[in-house]
Amino acid sequence: MRPTSVRFTIGRLMAAVAVIAILLGWLGLWAALAFVGLSLVVIIPAAIAPPGHRLEAASWASSLQPAVVLFYLYATWATAWCVLGHPPRPALDDPKSISPIVDVPYDMFAFSLMLGSMICACTGLLLSAVCLVRRRSVGPLLTLPFAWLAGFLALASDPLGVLFWYFD
Repeated sequence: MRPTSVRFTIGRLMAAVAVIAILLGWLGLWAALAFVGLSLVVIIPAAIAPPGHRLEAASWASSLQPAVVLFYLYATWATAWCVLGHPPRPALDDPKSISPIVDVPYDMFAFSLMLGSMICACTGLLLSAVCLVRRRSVGPLLTLPFAWLAGFLALASDPLGVLFWYFD
């Protein structure tokens, strides 16, 4: 089996540069970097999948969005810990004012929680339904509600108080 090749044409590269330039102008450097990082979580698996399986790869990636949300939350906390030299404390160490280094995972979590979750929930459900109709594959459709429930329960339990620190 031959590995898939991704073709980079001038038109695709120009479109990618235009999108990144618009994001930089609209959002600023750190927020644009966060948005691109969030988008790559779904784009990369779909791009490297074989041509017949790209839809299924995108549905799997979008159905696992709650894991990405949790990853960005704890990445923000770990980055703040590294910058501060001690675990971040609620009401004392505000994640918005610690350092520009913390701004990237901070913005990634904000985008993934507010915007990315809604988009990935809707598109994940749609893509999973299309996979069910086309391939009779119920895996992504069954994974979607369990992944969201597990993500919600993990955020609600907040064992280390990280979510409380973030929204404080």
